[in-house]
Amino acid sequence: MKANKFMLAGMLVAALAMVGCKPTNTPDTPNNGGDGQDTTVVEEPTIEEMPELAAPGAGKVTIALRAPENTANGVWLVGGFADSWKMIHEVADPSLYRFTRVEGTKTWWQITVDFDASAEFKFMPICKNAEGNEYTSWSVEPTGMRVMIDNEPADEKDFNKDNQKMGAADNAVVFFEVKGWSVDPSVVFMPAGPYKFQITLNKIDTLPIPAGDVVLTGNFKEESWGDSKRVMTKVSDDATAVVYEYEDFVPDYFCFKVFVLGADSTQTWANGENVPLSVDVVKDGVASYDGFTFPAPATAE
Repeated sequence: MKANKFMLAGMLVAALAMVGCKPTNTPDTPNNGGDGQDTTVVEEPTIEEMPELAAPGAGKVTIALRAPENTANGVWLVGGFADSWKMIHEVADPSLYRFTRVEGTKTWWQITVDFDASAEFKFMPICKNAEGNEYTSWSVEPTGMRVMIDNEPADEKDFNKDNQKMGAADNAVVFFEVKGWSVDPSVVFMPAGPYKFQITLNKIDTLPIPAGDVVLTGNFKEESWGDSKRVMTKVSDDATAVVYEYEDFVPDYFCFKVFVLGADSTQTWANGENVPLSVDVVKDGVASYDGFTFPAPATAE
């Protein structure tokens, strides 16, 4: 199968940059040649065309999915099937909803299921915990999905987070694409427990820190993200940064973020994706993070 390395390259490069919580394999310093020029070779991701797959037969539908290249452990189909919306570690026979890689490809996956025009579903990357056991979690989900009809470059508006459907007819192959994952599937989460969060907000002239209380939020079990009342304590403030702290008990597969609650109860959310509570950010029970910034203030026209 021919791999088109140019189609959608820009879109997927951006998508992969958004979802990864670990740094890329770009060297810390340029690989300079003798003339001082940067000779670092950056390999573009392979954008594979839709594969040719056989029709599955009466009463069946094959779901084919193009997933990001960092989908290291496979893909899980979660939805309104017999094991309704259950994760991989919650079902007796995981093979029923586990995609297999399309032979000869790097990014295409497939699964054949019973046809049900009303069934809704989503795609989840399969992750592994520190013990190597597989799991799926809503903490690691698609940043966008779309139905594919041809190999034309995707319109960003095509991507959505809605539940997907398999179409109106059986004995068919239906093609989908995932824009990216909210967290790199290779992440190793810390277990549930008490942690101190130490958030450093750097002072950037073009991206100033809004006035108000800095609030820690995340996928706590007792409330939604926007309802958090966890006002962080300012522990230091100098010319370059402000440091805030908060201690709390968090559940498994925890992701966090901050927002600033203004005097008029307006919430200003930090830029970017949610941050996983992973082994990369926790040391001796303290989760330290300094990557949050806030939207640039609106300018008068």
